[in-house]
Amino acid sequence: MLVLGLVLVVGCGVAAGDDDEAAHPADLDGDGHVSPDEFVEFAAKQEAGEGDGDKLDANGDGHVSTEEFVAFAEKQAASEGDTGPVTLTADNFDAQTKGSKAAFVQFKAPWCGHCTAMEGTFRQLAETVHSKHPGSVRIGTVDCEEQREFCEMFQIEGFPTLLLMKDPEVYNDATPVLFQGERDYEGMLEFLHQEGVVPAAA
Repeated sequence: MLVLGLVLVVGCGVAAGDDDEAAHPADLDGDGHVSPDEFVEFAAKQEAGEGDGDKLDANGDGHVSTEEFVAFAEKQAASEGDTGPVTLTADNFDAQTKGSKAAFVQFKAPWCGHCTAMEGTFRQLAETVHSKHPGSVRIGTVDCEEQREFCEMFQIEGFPTLLLMKDPEVYNDATPVLFQGERDYEGMLEFLHQEGVVPAAA
């Protein structure tokens, strides 16, 4: 049973976008605005397995915490916008990866030419995975100039370093797998498939 405090959604409508854009899936009556009632119904359908994507009760304990509700709402709103890599920090890593089976993270530096060269490829990967398989793998980047301690925690010594972290509920407990293949779209997508975090036909 889904436990949800309706008081949380008052005033928390999600904009469905302009008329020339695709409507948000939670806009059940198609009026261009997601009301609190519509969002709750949409979330309940997601939870019941009637829709693709993230689950409101991310940890499956039968209760939706305020943190889980906010994370779900933010992901649903973000899914209508940019589907590229998310910027990860020590402070937002847990919130950004909550509810995902894994996080595939590029540790980079602004002065690194190889990092710059693969930006387009990494964005393509993120857009594919985030749009076709939401909730499977969170594709993100960490700027190691700004997040030095965070990068040291993962013993990052060269750039770019690509790590797959499975079940990253808390990054301290994540088990990183180093990606050592070709840094092209096909190579990275195949790696995610082999690790069992995205289906073969991504």
